[in-house]
Amino acid sequence: SAHEQLACASHWAQQQFGHLQALPTLHQRTSNAKIKVAYLSADFRLHPLAFLITELLAAHDRTHFEIYAYSYGPNDQSPERQHIETNVDHFFDICQLSDQQAAEHIRAQAIDILVDLTGYTKHSRTSIVALKPAPISINWLGYPGTMGYLNTVGKTQHSSVFDYIIVDNTIAPDPQYFSETCLYLPCYQPNNAQRPVAEISSKPSLGLPEDAFIYCCFNQTFKITQEIFAVWMQLLNQVPHSVLWLLECNSWAKANLLRYAHQAGISPQRILFAPRVPIQAHLARHTCADLFLDTLPYNAHTTASDALWMGVPLLTCTGDTFSSRVATSLLKTMDIPYLITNDLASYAERAIALAQDKTLYQAIKNQLMSNKSALFNPVLFVQDLESAYIHVYNKFTNANASHDE
Repeated sequence: SAHEQLACASHWAQQQFGHLQALPTLHQRTSNAKIKVAYLSADFRLHPLAFLITELLAAHDRTHFEIYAYSYGPNDQSPERQHIETNVDHFFDICQLSDQQAAEHIRAQAIDILVDLTGYTKHSRTSIVALKPAPISINWLGYPGTMGYLNTVGKTQHSSVFDYIIVDNTIAPDPQYFSETCLYLPCYQPNNAQRPVAEISSKPSLGLPEDAFIYCCFNQTFKITQEIFAVWMQLLNQVPHSVLWLLECNSWAKANLLRYAHQAGISPQRILFAPRVPIQAHLARHTCADLFLDTLPYNAHTTASDALWMGVPLLTCTGDTFSSRVATSLLKTMDIPYLITNDLASYAERAIALAQDKTLYQAIKNQLMSNKSALFNPVLFVQDLESAYIHVYNKFTNANASHDE
């Protein structure tokens, strides 16, 4: 539950960062200076994060903002890495610096707003943020949840690891489950407006039947629970000329899924696996799928954006936590309510209807293509984001001015 996630995050935060001493605050900056925003991440490379933010970084208003990027992940020399380096005003590789040294470097640049794009995910270095190198810290995008409290119970100005989290009304309807102050945008997830796509493949070339309805899920297999897989087996049972197309992650998961399918009375030949391929080829093969089936309680996030970008309808079931409401947020932004359900019975019913009713399916597909620009518009998104940045910056400077008086 959201309550349990907050408790776990706070326990971890206190264990990992409770001993850290915040760096001394820098002197006040002049009020007419540009707001310095720094993005901190391990994933400025060929990574799903890059597909979300690359164009956003370029779209920032340079008359009011100065944009920094601090990378502590590997430099893979990819086009994504190169684009990010080009799209910011200052790029620093801090891989070789300790957390203390990195925090001091950020502080020396007089950063106003430090935005962590990694959170509690792989290669995380949250200690850099916990050392408070900037007066304002924001948790966003990489980790779908709160980072937790430090030392105290309840919200006080300095009790949260981060000051703010960027969310929307769908993924965070109740702010009490976040240690951070919630900054609400129309949709929390940005997306690039352009994605390179390989030549479109044919179904036979991918090992798919020409005349079947292709249910797919390209989420990592750890997101597939027994409960949701059982629903998928019901779909295959109810829609005879259908198959399920999954991402092949490892041999153990593949064997387990085939075994569960057999136990549910579904031929293993109807469970197909897509090998890992370069992202351009992966995007291209989406065109062979008919309906993306979302997972619960951990939704598709960037994988949802991949499907929607390629024009594949995505069916979701809304849960109670941030990670289980992401696809709902994206579909609300695109104004496709039919693809949003609130229980697994409705989810199964609509998945069957979309496979059996060609008129309904085509209407949903047309709606998706017509409304695509609502989600994939970094220029519009950055305007809302910058308004949030200006709000928190003014709040901080006004509070400091009052304190000085």
